[in-house]
Amino acid sequence: MIVLPPLDRRRVGRAAAARPAVAAVWLVAWLLACSVANAQLPAVQLHSLVPPGGRQGTEVSVRVAAGVDLDRVDRLLFSHPGITARVKPADPLLEGLPPEPTNEFLATIAAEVPPGVYDVRAAGLFGISNPRAFVVGDLPEQYEKADNHSLAAAMPVAVNTLVNGVVEAANVDYFRIDAPGGKRVLVEAWAERIDSRLEATMVLYDAAGRELARSHAAPGRDPLLDFTTAHDGAYTLAIQDAIYGGGAEYFYRLAIHTGPYLDFALPLAGRPGSRSEITLFGRNLPRGTPVPGMTVDGRPLERATVPVTFMPDLNTGGASSSLASQGATLDAFEFRYNFGGGASNPLLLGLTPDPVAVEQEPANNTAAGAQRLVVPCEIDGQFYPRGDLDWFTFDAKRGSAYTLEVISQRLGVGSDPQLLVQRVTRNDKGEEQVADVAEVDDDRELGGSDFSTASGDPVYRLNVPEDGTYRVLLRDLIDYHSDPRRVYRLAIHEPRPDFRLVAVPRVALTDERLRPTAATAPTSLLVRRGGTTALSVLALRRDGFSGPIEVAADGLPPGVTCDRVTIGPAQDGSVLVFHAAPDAAAWAGDIRIVGRAKIGNDTIERVARSGVTQWANSPMPAIAGNRRFAKGRVTFTTALAVSDQESLPLDIVLGERKAWDMSRAGKVEIPVKLSRGETLKEPVTVSLAGLPDSFKSSPATIAGDQSDAKLGIEIPPGAAVGPYSLYVQARTRVQYQRDPGGAAKLGEMRQTVEKLADELTKTAQQAEATKQQAAQAAVDAETRAKSCPEHERPAMASAAENATRAKADAEQRAAAMAAKAKRAAEVKTMVAKRADDAGKAAQPKEVQITVPSNVITLDVRPAPITTAVEPAECVVKRGQAGGATFRLARLYGFAEAVELVPAATGVAGLSIAVPAVAKDQLEAKITVAAAAETPPGNYTVTIAAKPKFNDQPLEVQQTFVVKVE
Repeated sequence: MIVLPPLDRRRVGRAAAARPAVAAVWLVAWLLACSVANAQLPAVQLHSLVPPGGRQGTEVSVRVAAGVDLDRVDRLLFSHPGITARVKPADPLLEGLPPEPTNEFLATIAAEVPPGVYDVRAAGLFGISNPRAFVVGDLPEQYEKADNHSLAAAMPVAVNTLVNGVVEAANVDYFRIDAPGGKRVLVEAWAERIDSRLEATMVLYDAAGRELARSHAAPGRDPLLDFTTAHDGAYTLAIQDAIYGGGAEYFYRLAIHTGPYLDFALPLAGRPGSRSEITLFGRNLPRGTPVPGMTVDGRPLERATVPVTFMPDLNTGGASSSLASQGATLDAFEFRYNFGGGASNPLLLGLTPDPVAVEQEPANNTAAGAQRLVVPCEIDGQFYPRGDLDWFTFDAKRGSAYTLEVISQRLGVGSDPQLLVQRVTRNDKGEEQVADVAEVDDDRELGGSDFSTASGDPVYRLNVPEDGTYRVLLRDLIDYHSDPRRVYRLAIHEPRPDFRLVAVPRVALTDERLRPTAATAPTSLLVRRGGTTALSVLALRRDGFSGPIEVAADGLPPGVTCDRVTIGPAQDGSVLVFHAAPDAAAWAGDIRIVGRAKIGNDTIERVARSGVTQWANSPMPAIAGNRRFAKGRVTFTTALAVSDQESLPLDIVLGERKAWDMSRAGKVEIPVKLSRGETLKEPVTVSLAGLPDSFKSSPATIAGDQSDAKLGIEIPPGAAVGPYSLYVQARTRVQYQRDPGGAAKLGEMRQTVEKLADELTKTAQQAEATKQQAAQAAVDAETRAKSCPEHERPAMASAAENATRAKADAEQRAAAMAAKAKRAAEVKTMVAKRADDAGKAAQPKEVQITVPSNVITLDVRPAPITTAVEPAECVVKRGQAGGATFRLARLYGFAEAVELVPAATGVAGLSIAVPAVAKDQLEAKITVAAAAETPPGNYTVTIAAKPKFNDQPLEVQQTFVVKVE
């Protein structure tokens, strides 16, 4: 067993698809294998911050209300530089004592911070946490009362106010809204979209307690109540969880206002950096006009046309934090309509290089009225009204190709689009002939259950077989009611091969037997001195791009290294492994993950977007075989923390840190070397991660007195050729002590507080005795003043007044000292509990840790030979024969015969003959014969070399040119 002791600071110092089957099997391994280093060691998780936001230009008292491993959390880090936080001043009673974080902060929001949703992370002893949403608003804010759980106890709230609250289990929160007459009042719940577990339900009652309206949360959408007041009066609002859940993680923000609310817009996209007009559809829109017949839940909508400046190109990593994991590929930004009184809720607007138009309703509702398009283009529209069918048509030339992509469900509108592509021709009589080309539904999934990119949005590549007209039908398979908010974007363009990267920290959860479960926890990156940690990088490929992507980490602190990795043609992701030197300084901050790839003649660079698992599982009951589904979203930054409080005496080097190569159907053994600390005597299990399941590799166990092993890999004959990034996971059990230094400090603090509490108790007792004495002295003085001779009365009266003042002073001092003594007793109890808990946690405990190695590249070659023909151009005269030499180089010890099969030339009178390359031989003579009738010219000839490697047939094609004269 090994023990992770506190570091000796005197010694180290202190410093502040196209392959879906391959993709699927690789992702299974990725989810369970490449999750994280040190999965059982503590790493801070932030579950809720209360309140989850504040108003511009104010200072807000916030508390870390829920999380895991929150020991010594002393910083809040925000994604906007205009938001900062400091630890809330400690109890004056504790001044001069060792600081003990209370998880309470004062957050300052600068007046110039725009309204919006930002990220906040907590940092402490065990690193920097996952992000949680922090909302900046422009309305006055209030905080929910603790006892507003009945109609009678409803908390009064004015219109144009925002209320922060938390729903407790099996409770309902009530608010009394005093609203002026003749106003359209909107009540927006912010919960799911700001990382809350709350699936909110809101109900509105009139003054008599009659229900007026109700709104439930829908997937991707928090509830909204919209009502118009007939006269001045009070309304009661109730909010609760749909299944009566509750707790610190069920927080919310209620915006009760008469300002604008945006339901959707058309068009939904524009060219990066351009300025154009869009039409907003919503409620309370300044200068808005009613839309005849268009309602949402029976409430009418308005529209207003406004100019919008579209964001610059976001290909360098930027994206909206409102994007769920399904929309991680989208280039989009949040737009808010700013008016004189503030800003609206956000809409997600996209970026496209193509011209954008809006569908022509209702003309395009039939095939005969299909809207004619000039591609490339983007058409934005609605699945509205119910049963809407939208038809489009365009012309295409034979041999061309087009990508057809629908973006709808990824916008969070709850749709399920389906795409039908048809080819339209006419017969000799001029009659229309229609042939279905493809019917496309959901896109494929990448990323796994905790950060799934799967969506119901179809994507299709049309390879045009013949010149002609092609027709597209777009419809929504979820068609149970009319909802104008069910919008879509349909993009049609020639393929533009590209990619996006998403970096997702992962911590695999385990059961009591340390078996991996399907869920993962929200987390960030923490690397301990001398240790490693892994970051998953997901490659989201576009328009058929299948080339290798080189990925690297930028902005690392001193003492932390990370080798570049290559995401190969057969892979949809890899991992970056970060290593901290034994003397690495403590650090917490943001890093960048950058991917580079050769596409055509250009080298393309993409900064990875960041992703996070919001919750390990859904609060809803388990379904689908007792599986709970996690949620993920895009975040603003990728964060890394370095701990100088603990070190890991285990390091793993795979493959001597060099690149390896092997043929398909080959076998390779890659060495693994452990560097053990003196105390690590347990066996270590090592296994390869990062390869598709079709590659065979078995784990190995390295005995406690050994440090070396070899891991074999069997490469299937059908493996895709190219580089594969792989690494080793080493698992072992250790004896872990949780913050023994902190426990010792708390023990010292306990003694100090106990001494202080005892002293204050004695002082309070003395003050109480002094008070009693002063009270008696005042009574005695008053008695003497009343009974003394006339000539003594002035002096006695003055003495009585002094005694009365002394009594008041003594009472005041006694009360103050009693309060201090009471507070000291409370602090004494609090510190004693913390010290006891810390002492128990610091006891050695056996845990399992998983440590990743460095990443290496295994380059899979087509065969155990390389081939060439000399000369590369064989000249032969008509009616004669000529020759060339087929040469091969043998690799990986391959010595068997190689069959050579020339392909038919397709040229009259031109023949190719070549024998097999014999065992252990390196060449064979090619005979080229041209008949007298063979046309002169240059002809490319192909010879298939067919070796058998490990009894598996392979093939390599070699070409050369025959020049017939």
